[in-house]
Amino acid sequence: MINHVGHDVLVDTGKPDLLKLTRVSLLSGEQIAVAEGLTVVVGPNNAGKSRLLQEIAERLTLVQLEPHIRPKVTAGIEVERRCEEEALIDWMRGRYKFYAPGSYPHGIYEEESFTSLGGPGVAVREIKRSWTSGQSSFGKLANFLLRHIPAGQAQSAVATSSSFNALQEAPTQPLQFLYANRDLERLASEEMRSAFGEHLTVNRYGGSQITLHVGTVAAEEGPAPASPEYLEEIKSLPLLQDQGDGVKSFMGMVLTVITAGYPLLLIDEPEAFLHPPQAYMLGRFLARQHDRGVQVIVATHSDDILRGIMSEKSSASAVTVVRLTRSSKGNHAAQVHVDRVQQVYEDPLIKYFGILDGLFSHGVMLCEAGSDCTYYRAVLESTVKVLDGGFEVSALSVHFAHCGGKTGIPKAVRALRAARVPVGCAVDIDFLQDDGDFTALVEACGGNSKSMQKNRSVVLAAIKSRMKYADKDFARFKITEILNNVDGDRIMPAQAAEIRSLITPSSGWKLFKSQGKALLMGEAAAAYASLDSALKSIGIFLVPVGELECFHRDVPSKDKAAWLRQVLESRAYEESAEATAYVKNIAEFIWQHQDQAATTEGKIIGAAD
Repeated sequence: MINHVGHDVLVDTGKPDLLKLTRVSLLSGEQIAVAEGLTVVVGPNNAGKSRLLQEIAERLTLVQLEPHIRPKVTAGIEVERRCEEEALIDWMRGRYKFYAPGSYPHGIYEEESFTSLGGPGVAVREIKRSWTSGQSSFGKLANFLLRHIPAGQAQSAVATSSSFNALQEAPTQPLQFLYANRDLERLASEEMRSAFGEHLTVNRYGGSQITLHVGTVAAEEGPAPASPEYLEEIKSLPLLQDQGDGVKSFMGMVLTVITAGYPLLLIDEPEAFLHPPQAYMLGRFLARQHDRGVQVIVATHSDDILRGIMSEKSSASAVTVVRLTRSSKGNHAAQVHVDRVQQVYEDPLIKYFGILDGLFSHGVMLCEAGSDCTYYRAVLESTVKVLDGGFEVSALSVHFAHCGGKTGIPKAVRALRAARVPVGCAVDIDFLQDDGDFTALVEACGGNSKSMQKNRSVVLAAIKSRMKYADKDFARFKITEILNNVDGDRIMPAQAAEIRSLITPSSGWKLFKSQGKALLMGEAAAAYASLDSALKSIGIFLVPVGELECFHRDVPSKDKAAWLRQVLESRAYEESAEATAYVKNIAEFIWQHQDQAATTEGKIIGAAD
């Protein structure tokens, strides 16, 4: 006969403490410390996030990697077994269909054996051998311990399911679990209501089929068979499987997770088909899974998923963020303390300017204003084809962000550097003018402002020497001329402005911004070159022509918006060799810093002390 445990035990949501994946080693020699609860893997496209999850699943499943399986990201994994084999077997009896020794229509079992959905069965002897082997792989036992959910596959969980014999069989499909346990049904319904404002109802009266419907039934269900009123009402509710892709993807992921019962879940791109609000809600849901004793590794391209995860402060200690990148030297992983990520997400400057979208790019180009971002993006995409090392710029993802001026850039740099994101700062040449702005940004970028002070002082002195004061006699002559032309007794605003311009000293900085580094000669030019080189080495790039508008001096620049519109419409940005070289330098910096160190003083970033 078939043995199994009762439904309430099968869907027990207690915290299993069976095993934990503790570490993943990369081929680059770097390591990822896997969190007890949720490990979030972010990074640019083609960095190896999906491949990382796939290889973890393969290493946990295959006793020996097949000859055709050649790892591209991982070098190995470490797994901690946290219980004896008998405790593991007891846990499996509570969740899976098992056969006592004997003869059955489909075969003979010489010893107690378990079956799982989508995988081969496993005998108790194999379970014990695999559990005590000391290896990181589990062979057939892995089908009972982990679930790998590739991108886009969660939708299938909401589809109509076949019914099952509750007297002889254990549930295996998500809808079967909800059918067997009303607490799980209520949990799924609450998640649906939070995300979409609608409840869910399981139809237990469909004969050979179990269906899931959107909405609730007002009529009382009563003891089986349900009342005609109840049956008529549930029949009229729309099916969940007939809803849009976003609803099906969200709820498919929820149903898969809450009914899985696996100690380890590997989830790739759970945001597929989701709108931002639903992605945010799903992130919050995933962060709460640690409370159910499930270890989750999720790879995502979604800032909304990450923000949702970060919003669950109670789970912060069980969450780590891993930024995966790839350079010519291989894949690299940089882990970030989750409390630091939470802090920057809560900062309005970072949050509302979308700066941390850079987590999902190769790097970030920080600018002073939105118009700068637009111009530099146009230049990069249109005129820079290949970097010096031969890397195609079309494959380089650069996130352009601005901070509403120079003052906010240091804070944004610190936030991005905390997340190990390469940052290139594009600043006008008058960045050198203010002591506070200069020191703050240099220090935020990891530089030493004091070591640059000598060259900066030479440049400042040269600029100050270019200040021109008004000539008294000439000013008197011109002012008299203006006053003689005044009609009546009142000086008009335009005339007053003209008088002010005659007596106001001409700033060297104004001249410097209009002419750029070409203004400097001799010792000052040499000092500027040294200073510029030092700043570039830490990611600060001075606009060599002074300011953005000077890349196209022939276009009127009093109105910056009008200037930008004319430059874009005429495609003038494609003709500036200086702009192309400037933007290419920043792109080179971002690309060359993909293989930044993932360790500090020998300790893995994000790992426990």
